[in-house]
Amino acid sequence: MANQIGRKYDIIINGGGIVGFTLLNSILKSPNLNRFKVLLIEQATKPSSFKQQSRIVDKPTDLNKESESEKKFSNRVSSITQTSRTAFDKLGVWECVKGFAKDVTDIKVWNYNYSNKIVFQQNAESCNENVGDTVFSVLENNRLSSALLENIHKDPNGRNLIVWNTSLQSISGNKDLKSINICAKNNESGEQIEATAPLILGCDGFKSKVRELAHFKYHEYNLNKTAIVGTVRMDSMSRGPLEINNIAYQRFSNSKDSVAAILPLDNEYSSFVISAPNDYAKYLLDIDNETFIDEFNTLLSDDETPENPMLNALHNLSNNACELVRNSLGASFAARRVNLGSTYASAGLDSCPRLDSVVDNSRATFPLFFGTTTPKMTASLPGRDVSQIGLLGDASHRVHPLAGQGLNLGIQDALELVKQLEIFARSGEATSNIAAISKALKSIQTESQPRNEPILSYADKDSQHRIELEKTLRSFEAQTQDVPIVINGKEHRTEAVRYQHVPFDHKERVAKFYYATQDLIQKATEASIEASKSWERVPIMEKINVFEKAADLVAGKYRYQLNAATMLGQAKTIKQAEIDSAAELADFLRFNVHYIKSLVEWQQPLSTKYESNSLRFRGLDGFVAAISPFNFTAIGANLATAPTMMGNGVVWKPSDTAMLSNYIAFKLFKEAGFPDGLINFVPAEGLDFGRVITSSSELAGINFTGSLATFQWIWNEVGVNIKRYRTFPRLVGECGGKNFHLVHKSADIDTVVAQTIRSAFEYSGQKCSACSRMYVPHSLWDSKIRDKLISASKSLKIGPSTDFSTYTSAVIDANAFKRITDYINYGKATTNEIELLCGGDACDKTGYFVQPTIFKTNNPRNRLMMEEIFGPVLTVYVYNDNEIDNIMKLIDENQYALTGAIFAKDEQFLNDALDKLRMSAGNMYLNDKSTGAVVGQQPFGGSRHSGTNDKAGGPHYLMRWCNQQTIKRTKIDLVEL
Repeated sequence: MANQIGRKYDIIINGGGIVGFTLLNSILKSPNLNRFKVLLIEQATKPSSFKQQSRIVDKPTDLNKESESEKKFSNRVSSITQTSRTAFDKLGVWECVKGFAKDVTDIKVWNYNYSNKIVFQQNAESCNENVGDTVFSVLENNRLSSALLENIHKDPNGRNLIVWNTSLQSISGNKDLKSINICAKNNESGEQIEATAPLILGCDGFKSKVRELAHFKYHEYNLNKTAIVGTVRMDSMSRGPLEINNIAYQRFSNSKDSVAAILPLDNEYSSFVISAPNDYAKYLLDIDNETFIDEFNTLLSDDETPENPMLNALHNLSNNACELVRNSLGASFAARRVNLGSTYASAGLDSCPRLDSVVDNSRATFPLFFGTTTPKMTASLPGRDVSQIGLLGDASHRVHPLAGQGLNLGIQDALELVKQLEIFARSGEATSNIAAISKALKSIQTESQPRNEPILSYADKDSQHRIELEKTLRSFEAQTQDVPIVINGKEHRTEAVRYQHVPFDHKERVAKFYYATQDLIQKATEASIEASKSWERVPIMEKINVFEKAADLVAGKYRYQLNAATMLGQAKTIKQAEIDSAAELADFLRFNVHYIKSLVEWQQPLSTKYESNSLRFRGLDGFVAAISPFNFTAIGANLATAPTMMGNGVVWKPSDTAMLSNYIAFKLFKEAGFPDGLINFVPAEGLDFGRVITSSSELAGINFTGSLATFQWIWNEVGVNIKRYRTFPRLVGECGGKNFHLVHKSADIDTVVAQTIRSAFEYSGQKCSACSRMYVPHSLWDSKIRDKLISASKSLKIGPSTDFSTYTSAVIDANAFKRITDYINYGKATTNEIELLCGGDACDKTGYFVQPTIFKTNNPRNRLMMEEIFGPVLTVYVYNDNEIDNIMKLIDENQYALTGAIFAKDEQFLNDALDKLRMSAGNMYLNDKSTGAVVGQQPFGGSRHSGTNDKAGGPHYLMRWCNQQTIKRTKIDLVEL
């Protein structure tokens, strides 16, 4: 029989570790939340009290009175950041544990060959009296959790219950949708406990039972590394001035492919963690203590030579590495880079730490994984989705144990959730307010950036991914797909029938579609305006739910359809299709959600005692037209959906040569919850579409990606009609470029060759960012780059994109084939200026195949160096090494400014080139190809004739589609004249 003790609660928490206890402490401490009734379920048995487990001391120095035999430390320790420490101080917990915490004032990070070191220290202006110059504090986990538990037991109201030795068994939703039922079982007696609450929280770690029972989508990645932890006694020379042992160390080892970190526990002992390959970690666990210390000291002190590219990138201890540690610690810390030179100095504190001994039986190992839930705090119970179940800490995001990231992220989850719960509690709302609960749960995702959608591999032909994709390909190949015009949810078909052909087999048709008449285009503009009137008033969190569901559909149910349609209709290889139509499209949707959350947080201006001020985000006054390209399925979908995030209705003209993939995206948007008429799918002849939208008085904006000539025509038509519009239309456009690779004499040759081949010839050079002009110094060309570049180009396999071993396939259509081959024929004919190095052949008998082609020119202003070709054609200009400044001036003369790449190891030159070429590209890459911008990482766009540079995939893009209104409400009567 089930025990129904206190059956109804306001909140049920599963998991009583540090995160769960921090959450409960924060609720109890809040005057607005301490009336809530909370049930906490913990699988472990009840521990002894904090006072029994560890002594509370008044002064840290009391610890030094312990004898050697009494010094036993847990090998589970964490680095408590200032933010977490401040929170524990406010909860009254830090006072109980500060005598056991070891303050760290410096972190010293070395690369593998000691040529560089970074020292992290507290910024002087950020210091406060509580933490002084402490970077973080090291504390054993069991001491902190015991102190948190002891603090909970001091709660006077007795409204909360902790049940120990109990495991969660099931979660189900009530029919009224207002509460969630749980069933748990005592691990010893088998007695069942049933309870219900409107809010269920999983603080139960990386093996979360809440996550499992509520069917959260969880992505886990095996890092193929093992962490080995334990306790060591430091050599007296490694404990710093006065032997106070307040320095944390981290060292990257190349030869062992490992990272070692040492955290001080007291003035003699330190905790260590080594991230190592599985076999090496097992070896470190199995060897005896003396051998282990020798091995560890060798790991810390070996002078090594860089061997593999990944660790070679750590040679300069890159800013990314700095940011990883800085982000773990907080923003108030300074990083000092110290160049030690090629020979490691082994004197004083610049020497590596030395270990004296390892504590018996302290070593342990655990596997390293990365895991994350789908960026959406909505669980799925049988029959419906619910928004009253949330995950915190490792249950939501499992990360590498560097600088206590996981624990501190979990603590911040708990604090952020309590802050949000307090907001609606102050307004008198109970936890039964589902909308408020949903908003509070989603808020704990707001503080962290969403993660990019993982790119799947289809290399294994027996994998489920490969099987499902090939099945979808066969389905599309077997029957031409019918694609209607869709306006306000209603399908239309006209007599103007068109077909989308397969570029690599142009006799085959992948889609049948219809051109809209001018009357239908006009109806679409009216439908979008009408739909926007109600959509604009939909609460932002409801809009977000629609976008998040759309992202999940892209990454899940429709992934294979999108990929197959992009492979067949746009001739992308599976790798390029997966990056585009699956990963990037999901990223656009999720990151735009993240960005609008940030905008909403900033939405409240300053108010005063006598007035309240607010800022309202509205859609534009009219409709937005989205005109999309063939080369990226994701770009087309983002052009149509991004304006709707801000409340706009959209008329979407897809590309004739990307029709099927765009239609699949449109259908999934409908399934996700986009209302009829919000996005209208309108294939049309270009001039008909352009004339209707630019002549409409209701035009509010145009979101465009395509050719320069088309965008210039649109801009001109808007200018001609400017007086008839009720607003000034916002024009956002991206038009391509003449993208460059500039090679300096200090560049790494293999990197230059590989990245140039990828940039120029992936997707047959049909990316807006593809490299088509290359500048190489004379000292590197003949001797090092020329033959490698030609050989790499000749090795590329060209064929149908349905052949999974193909590197690149056909160009998009007959018009593209003619344009590209005209340029190639021009290059072949201009023998006084141009030399054909490789390629140059083309055939359109079956498909529109153009061989990757490389020219060399002696005229840097030749057409091939100045005009956009948009195909697999690369032209190289070889310059005299001492003319590099003139070459940069020449690069900057071009009418386009989309992307560029600079290859050099000379840091001074890189900085100089960045300055001189600052206006030459909207996206500049250092020692990487000019293609491959990732949403949220490299917001994309260029200026000059490359476009308006509004940076799709970045935080400011949405504001182009926002019509802001400031509202001032005066609270007193104003009667003075």
